[in-house]
Amino acid sequence: MSPSLAPAHEGLALSLALDGDLDEALTHFSFAIEHTPDPPSRARLHYLRGKAYAQAERVNAAADDFEKAVALNPTLAPAYLEWGRILTESADQEAVAVLSKAAELMPQNYDVQYLLGTQLLNDGDAQRALAPLRRAVELRPADRAASYSLGRALRAAGRRDEARDRLAALASESAGRAVSESEINEAGRLNNLGFQQEAQGDYTAALSSYEAAVEIAPEAIRFRRNAALALCRLDRWQEAKVRLRQILRMAPG
Repeated sequence: MSPSLAPAHEGLALSLALDGDLDEALTHFSFAIEHTPDPPSRARLHYLRGKAYAQAERVNAAADDFEKAVALNPTLAPAYLEWGRILTESADQEAVAVLSKAAELMPQNYDVQYLLGTQLLNDGDAQRALAPLRRAVELRPADRAASYSLGRALRAAGRRDEARDRLAALASESAGRAVSESEINEAGRLNNLGFQQEAQGDYTAALSSYEAAVEIAPEAIRFRRNAALALCRLDRWQEAKVRLRQILRMAPG
């Protein structure tokens, strides 16, 4: 095939991907990659094919393409972000390095700042998590998920007065307020993280995750229940009893 036809394959692949015909789109992306000689253009095509793989839930193939994209073009910031997103979901230790590069290239991007901050926090590096989480809050002051994560990082970093003030302000704002879809998703992610930490026997970390979910969605009984059960597993029976009684009052019967 002539290299001059590569743009046609790329255009067709993009159209097919938008229509949801991912298998056919991937075939045409591959043709375009094979016949595109210059590295920046090949990098862009690897990035686009990676997005199509991710859309098809073929995350390993997507990660491979994003990695190839940044190898060909080390300044292709969106590829770092998407690669880092996959690495965080698989708890890969390389996630922080990849997201740090994305944050360096995209200082105005909320998603990368938030992902980097929460990954550092989940890795136990609360001090380093503060800068990207503060930046995320600056970029989206109304985003409560970022504010909660910053509050957690402040508390974990030993800055308890700042943490208390931030979390108390958020709790006050929560009174009578509906939880947004993004907040529900973040609370669910934290709850699932707690399950994973429990499965690994780290009940202290699991409790922290469940409590963070409760802070975001205080009316969600299942998050409160999981936190109470984690207290039981830590032999903190008195605290667990108080929590369980609160749950029963919230949902009698």
